[in-house]
Amino acid sequence: MELLHLIVSSFIGTCVMTSFSYMISESFGQMYREPALLGYIIQRLNITVSDRLKNLLGWALHYATGIIFTLCFLPIWISQGVTVANTLIMGTFAGIAGILSWMVAFRLSPEKPKIDYLGYYAQLFVAHFLFTAGASFAWSATQCMFE
Repeated sequence: MELLHLIVSSFIGTCVMTSFSYMISESFGQMYREPALLGYIIQRLNITVSDRLKNLLGWALHYATGIIFTLCFLPIWISQGVTVANTLIMGTFAGIAGILSWMVAFRLSPEKPKIDYLGYYAQLFVAHFLFTAGASFAWSATQCMFE
């Protein structure tokens, strides 16, 4: 049951984050959509897949990364519960880890996307904060369902 609880929490957190990224992307006319950027990197790494599969892989990697982040939160949630303090701390670390991960991903890509990197990293930090808040809330709110 704990695995399902983790997946539900991760899914909700990732949906919150993705909604924010899409909203900011539209508002500022920038490409800040993580699944699309992952698809772009897959394409630039000369991995031969159809556009449809590239898009599916981008989404799958995005949600799989959410599960990895949520797995990192799990020991804290189990030992301390969900608190405002640990959500703020985990959100900060998630934001920094997200930015560093994307810096590495962009370096691996032979051709960099033409985006506003400073703007992307700023929204990415906030997006990971919202991911953490969404996943933490979901974990706490659904606790009784998974006991």
